[in-house]
Amino acid sequence: MLVGAKARVSPLQLEAAGDSRGLLVGDPVETRTFTFSRGTRRWRAQFDATGRAVITGLPAGLPLRLAVLEQSSQVLARHDGIALSVGERREVSSIPPPGARSPAARDDHDLPVARLALTLLRGNHPPGILETEALAESTESAFALTGEDGRFRFRGVAPGSWRIRPEGPGGSHEGPPTPDAVAAVETKVEVPAGTHTLEVQLRVHRGISICGRLLDTYDLPVQGSVTVDGPAGAPSTRSGANGQFELGPLAPGTYRLRAGYLASGVKSEVVQVEAGARDVVLRIDRGAMLAGRVVDAASGAGVAAQISLALAGAGNSGLLCTTSQADGSFHLDNVRHGIYALCASTRDGRCALIASLDTQVRSNVEDVQLSLQPAARLKVRYEGRHARGTLQLLQAGTLLDVQGIAPGPPAQFSAPAGKVELVLTLDGKLQTRELTLAASEEQEVVFHDED
Repeated sequence: MLVGAKARVSPLQLEAAGDSRGLLVGDPVETRTFTFSRGTRRWRAQFDATGRAVITGLPAGLPLRLAVLEQSSQVLARHDGIALSVGERREVSSIPPPGARSPAARDDHDLPVARLALTLLRGNHPPGILETEALAESTESAFALTGEDGRFRFRGVAPGSWRIRPEGPGGSHEGPPTPDAVAAVETKVEVPAGTHTLEVQLRVHRGISICGRLLDTYDLPVQGSVTVDGPAGAPSTRSGANGQFELGPLAPGTYRLRAGYLASGVKSEVVQVEAGARDVVLRIDRGAMLAGRVVDAASGAGVAAQISLALAGAGNSGLLCTTSQADGSFHLDNVRHGIYALCASTRDGRCALIASLDTQVRSNVEDVQLSLQPAARLKVRYEGRHARGTLQLLQAGTLLDVQGIAPGPPAQFSAPAGKVELVLTLDGKLQTRELTLAASEEQEVVFHDED
């Protein structure tokens, strides 16, 4: 069983003289009461300013239960029974120093955190997406809710390595964190074999954030995303119309921040700051603007189409997608400067490709026209044991489209005529198929596992 925390403690000393008095020595906490009990009988004494409490008239030779109370809350207890002999002096336990509690979840101001959801997870490493999704059905996890005094309890915990993770309330991506939002910082716990009860120090961080502004190179405010430069799932927020942001809740420490435009490849430089910092400034380039029309090559009429913009050499991370309007017009802001392949496709099997579009020389490219021609149609199936993979369509090394693929219904592509390449990624391993396509042709491709 895991229960809440006990902090580092100071010695507790008992003494029985000829008149069977008990002496308790610890830190000066005058609000605490030292109690011995046997059945319904109680012996009490108040701690004085020197940290001493004396109880007279204790019976010798009988097992007594020891407890230390503060404002009716128990902060220390011995349930195994203490029997004092006449004249005996014995160090039997310890007293939490001022401000400590046991068992409880407490914040950085040593206040109890009430109604906090906690998850107990097996292992030393942070969970991945699949683990998080499977928690409700897993036997390797447990859940608890702290009480008004911050106390919590997990029962039936097997020996081994565990993590306790606070689940909320958390921060919001849409605005500043609420005062009761907690940082999702895990506490590692080792449960030795044969342990009946283990008290765990659980420190919960709330009320810590980083504030600042997101500006462009002309000191104008920018609306964008602000994230901690790190693994997926790291804290993030969005700046407002005035460029201001507040990122939290956070644990104390050093953070590397990066800003970007929503649904854009433009990123700011990384800025390293301490938790709690104010007036942080992140600067980001506006990037390029790209606009034009998708039209039918035969009639010249505007067409609604799927559009992909792939930055040369950047792989999936350099792919932007949008849709043209019913009149064929499209508009993309904050595009990273570079050389792109621009592809448009429709569900009825038409496609257009501009293999090289340079936004490095012209920041505003407003005269792009994509003329749709009859295209080849590809249906790609996956038959194997993996739940999901990623499928890329390339031509002459240029990324045209990316789709997820799973066993079952096929992924469908409209592809320009000529030589193309399909690249399937399954669990980090690649499979490649090269095809030569003719206009209006339909082909079906099936991928299997490669053992």
